[in-house]
This record gives sequence, C-alpha cells and structure tokens, in this order.
Amino acid sequence: MSCLYQKTNGYWYISYFDTNGKRRNKATKTKLKREAKLIQRQLDNEFLDGNLQGFRKVKTKDWFKKIEDELHADPSLSDNWIRRKQFILNHLYRYFSSRAKYFHHIDLSMIESYRLDRLKSISVITVNQEISVLKQMIKKAIAQEKYPNKPILLQIEMKDYKAPEVAPLELNEIIKIIEYMKTRFHPVQWWRTQFLAFSGCRLSELNLLRWTDVE
Repeated sequence: MSCLYQKTNGYWYISYFDTNGKRRNKATKTKLKREAKLIQRQLDNEFLDGNLQGFRKVKTKDWFKKIEDELHADPSLSDNWIRRKQFILNHLYRYFSSRAKYFHHIDLSMIESYRLDRLKSISVITVNQEISVLKQMIKKAIAQEKYPNKPILLQIEMKDYKAPEVAPLELNEIIKIIEYMKTRFHPVQWWRTQFLAFSGCRLSELNLLRWTDVE
C-alpha cells in the first residue's frame, strides 16, 4: 500500500495514496531503515483498519450480503441476469470470505491470485466478468466510505482475450454425434446436445434457462 524512500539528507519517507487518490508523503524522522520500516508497517495497518481516514470498515460476508440483497430487490433486472450475477457472487464470496475478514483487506495481490486460480478452469472472458463485478463492489464500498484505497480501482485490469481459431463442425458431423448419443447417453444429455447444436446457446446460458424464459 505504501513505499519507502530515502532523501539525500539521509532521512526516510513514506509515500502512499489517500482515499481521494492523492499521493501523500510522511516523514519518519529517522535515518535508520529498520525503524522506518516499522513506522511504514504501522501506517499500513492504520490505513487498513480505518484509523487514517476514519472510514467505516465492514466485514466481507456482510458486504456480500448487502450486494446480494440489492441485486434481488432491483426490479429493473431480468431473472436471467440476477441468476447470472448471483452465480458470480457465489464464486467471489467463497474465495474472498475465507481470506479477508474485512472487505477492505481485499487488495490487488489477492485479486490477482483469484484471477490465476479461476483461469485454471474457466475462460478469460468469464474471469473478466467476475473481476468486473468485484470492481463494482469495491467502487460502491468506496462511495459509502467502507473501502479506503481508491487507486486500486485504476489498477484492476481486464485481461485481453483473443478467441482461438476453431474450425466449426459440419452439419453431417453434428448429426453423427447426436445419433451416436441417442443410444449411448441419458435422454437429457442427448436433448441438451441437440439444443446447444441448433440454437447457438452457450452451455452456461442453457444451465441458467428456466421455463419462465420461454415465451
């Protein structure tokens, strides 16, 4: 959160960003790096615990609960979008609630660890969607003075994505797959494969479909 540097006069100074995104410098009044590091650590802890700017810290589980309640109470959102966002919130909650007691303890290194962990099983696009939801949560927490470090928003980046070149299946190939599955797989799996093949629907979208979505 902060960095330590030494001026030509031999004294150590701490550089950090306040909650308004402005760079601040604090004199440690010592020429010993060991003592300066202790002061730096104390400053970082004060900043995280809200003593520096007086923000109201909130537990991670409570902030997620608040976001979920607002999501389900918004009449402008479709049922499909609510289910999709709730699905994302569930993944975010399982990861960050076990690592950060308070929401403001979530930092860039923790977010990057989450990104790398999720990329083992899902696409870059999906991870970007999840990080975007987390970014919105942090932005809202800052607006309500529950998250102190505004510059973090500028540092959360969405990774570039380049779709791989994949040769699509020919119609006769799709029919062969469906015919093969008809006698060897469960009827539900056979039906789902047909629906995916001829509708262009993604698997994640199919999993979220409900009868209420059918007109």
